Amino acid sequence: MKTPFVALLLSVVLCGCNAAKQSASTPTPTLTPVVGTWTINMAEIDDNGYANGSFSTALIASGCPASSILQGPVCFTSSDNGIAGGFTPGQGEWKYSTVFFVDVGVPSTSGDFEVPANSPMGIYLAECNSGAADCAVFSGTGTITNGTVTGTWECNESQAGDTCGTAHGTFTGTVQ
Repeated sequence: MKTPFVALLLSVVLCGCNAAKQSASTPTPTLTPVVGTWTINMAEIDDNGYANGSFSTALIASGCPASSILQGPVCFTSSDNGIAGGFTPGQGEWKYSTVFFVDVGVPSTSGDFEVPANSPMGIYLAECNSGAADCAVFSGTGTITNGTVTGTWECNESQAGDTCGTAHGTFTGTVQ
């Protein structure tokens, strides 16, 4: 009678230890906040003088534009006009250095506007003259992973007041 009881007790203990071992070895996924200050570096491949440089942008949650090229349905925005977030042009070469707008879209976020590793994203950047009558508009796609973003961008002539032609390049960034 003791033998079946001891075998049952030993089985329960071993299963419990194995379950604890499995849960302890499962890594916690790293989430990256989208809301916050990002430093972005853009590199133009064909060097037409449109977007070679860095900037800081403070993204805030916003609605996605109706005709958005962004990944959405969750969007974030920033501008240097004091209406949304904040934008600080850094060093580098820009076609216009007066008015900047940035929109970022992601497929989904947690309740704290965080995304898991390898999340796709879309970006829309406009650099404009002081009256925003002429703008160079760029759109791109990238991936957000562990506090960094990497991707590619190109001129979006259908949205631009200025023809930016074949301007295209890469971008990288980090959240602060």
